[in-house]
Amino acid sequence: FSVVKALLLGYLPFMSFHNADVFSVPVPTPEYRDGLCKKYTHKYGPNSWQFRIYWLTVLFHSYILIRFTKFHFRRRDIAVLCWYPNSKRDLEYWNNFGFDGIITDRPALLKEIVREHKKNR
Repeated sequence: FSVVKALLLGYLPFMSFHNADVFSVPVPTPEYRDGLCKKYTHKYGPNSWQFRIYWLTVLFHSYILIRFTKFHFRRRDIAVLCWYPNSKRDLEYWNNFGFDGIITDRPALLKEIVREHKKNR
């Protein structure tokens, strides 16, 4: 939480991380987001302000917050790992996001996805 606070307040570049060589980021999986999307759509309706606030939060977290955090740690030569993804869809999504590593319960599936990704390049 302190890293997120530092990023939002603009002082993450000035923080020191002693003996840090890896930073791990828990990421919301697309399946989790889709499940919440269905829940919020059913509960509030797709045109409600609650649903729009939810999607703004998802976009902010997934695309802005994680990318900026990754950028700052990479500038300091700290590897950035993500964890949570276990389904094929999640692993493909986060593999394309550009993390230095992915922590998963399904390493064989991740290896297959990485091979396919390299083959298609």
